[in-house]
Amino acid sequence: KLEMSDAAADLVPVMLDFMYGMDDALDFVKSESDAFRLYNHAEYFDIPGLRQGIADWFSKKLQINNIPSFLVHSRQFTNKEPLIAVVVEKCADKFSDVPPELAGTLRPWILVQIMESAAIKYDFHSSGSDHASNVVLECCQNQRLER
Repeated sequence: KLEMSDAAADLVPVMLDFMYGMDDALDFVKSESDAFRLYNHAEYFDIPGLRQGIADWFSKKLQINNIPSFLVHSRQFTNKEPLIAVVVEKCADKFSDVPPELAGTLRPWILVQIMESAAIKYDFHSSGSDHASNVVLECCQNQRLER
C-alpha cells in the first residue's frame, strides 16, 4: 500500500501523463511546491525523464533571488544533480546579476561549477573582476562561519 498526502496524490495523473508521452503534461504544474512533489515521485518511482522534465520546468521558472530556498528544498533528494544544474546554468547565464550574498548560501563545489560555466560566457577581465572576487569572498567567508 502506498500512502501519500492529498497534494502529492493529485500529481499522480500528471506523472502518468508524462510517462505515457503526453507532451504538455508538465504544463499542469503550477507551483514550485507541486514541482518538488512531482520530483519526489520521479525519484521514488525512478523516472529519470521526469526528473529532467521537472529540472527543465525549474529552469524556466527559477529566479536568482529564489535560489537559496530552492537549494534548501533540493537537499531532500538523493539525485539532486539535475536541480543543481539548473542553479549552475541560471547563475552562470546571469553572473553579473548574482549578488555576493547569494554566493554565501552556496556550497563551494556549486560555486566552482558556476564559475567554470560562467568563464565560458562572462569575460571576467573586461567586465572587471571585482564582482567575481566579491562572490568568491562571500562564499568563502560563509564557509568559515559554518564550522
